[in-house]
Order: sequence, then C-alpha cells, then structure tokens
Amino acid sequence: MYIMNKRCEFKSTGFNLKVVDIEKSWQQCNILLANLPCNLWPGLSKTTISTLIGDLLCDHIPKNNQFCCVVPHEKGSPDIIPKTYTIKDTVPNTRERRYPNGLEIKISSNDGWSAHHADVKNLLGGIWHYTPTPQIVGLFYIDKLSKTNFSQKQETQYNRNTPSCSIKGDFICVGVKNTADITQIFQKKKRVLKIGVQQVLKDYKNETS
Repeated sequence: MYIMNKRCEFKSTGFNLKVVDIEKSWQQCNILLANLPCNLWPGLSKTTISTLIGDLLCDHIPKNNQFCCVVPHEKGSPDIIPKTYTIKDTVPNTRERRYPNGLEIKISSNDGWSAHHADVKNLLGGIWHYTPTPQIVGLFYIDKLSKTNFSQKQETQYNRNTPSCSIKGDFICVGVKNTADITQIFQKKKRVLKIGVQQVLKDYKNETS
C-alpha cells in the first residue's frame, strides 16, 4: 500500500502532473522490480541499481500522464519534458539538449541525490531499499532549484571523469510505501526526509482514525 501526500503539487514542471500519476507509475515500477530474478541484484552495485530504477520510473510516468514524454535525446535534460516541446524549445548555447521545464528523476539508496550539473529545476527524488528485492520506499519533490541548492562538484568513486554535486533543500515528501519497517528505514536519513515521512504517516493516521 502507498500513502500519498494529497497536498503535494507539481506547479513548475511545465505540464499538468498529479500525485495520482506518480502513484500509479511508482506502483507499476515496484511491481516490475519485484518480478525480476532475485539472483540479478547481488552482482549489481547500488549505483547501477539506482540508475536502473530511475530509468524504469522515467519510462512509466509518461505512460500515466498524457502531457509529458521522456526527453528524446540521450544526453538531454530534464528526464521528462512537456510533450508539446520540440527541438526549437531547447535552451540556446548549451552543449546538451536542455529544455527550460520538466522533471528530473534521481534515485538513491542513501539519503540524498546528486547531479552532474546545477541546471536541474524540478526534482523527483526516490529512495530505494531491499524489501527483500529493491523497491522504491519513498518519493520526494523539490522545485525552483537554483545554484545555491547544489554543492561544489566532487569526483565520485565510480567515475572520476564525471564530477557530481549533491542536491540540498526543503524536499516535500510525495509519499511512502507503507511497509512494516518504513519508519525504521527513514530513521537515520536526513532530517528533512525523516520529518516529511513522519508528517505523511501522521496525516494518514488522522484521516483513517
């Protein structure tokens, strides 16, 4: 079961996106992950798993929302853009195919997300956990990101040729997967994430009591 934050709004993505679209995409993504062979995961790094899950979520959101599509370029950004955009809408003087609006997707097993550039404006960040196969257990959203939300670029242990910068800010909890240990999973995460999860669970308890 998924407990969603009904007050969450996605105002600055450039297309009409609802919480229910995210919920459906999240459910479908987790079902697909649960049906993959169990022997697939031990040989994969957490970074690879995060990338795989992010790609799956990116693929499912446009299937549940008629107003958006996956960015049609390998190095384009953000990951999901308004369907009305054409190549003429890309930001001028950028090496990559960058669009002014849309939604970036980042998935992590830790308590934060990173990017290779500070041009992300709207971010949907997911946290995955083994339950017992990898599952997205929480989704968080932040919009109107600026360069102040990004740390200085640092080399990663996986690719020293592609520095990344961590993303910080007041993330809103979009929802959580209501597993028995969901509170414990987020107990040691960043304060802003933990508080967001606690608030969503509290609101749900008040609504159902």
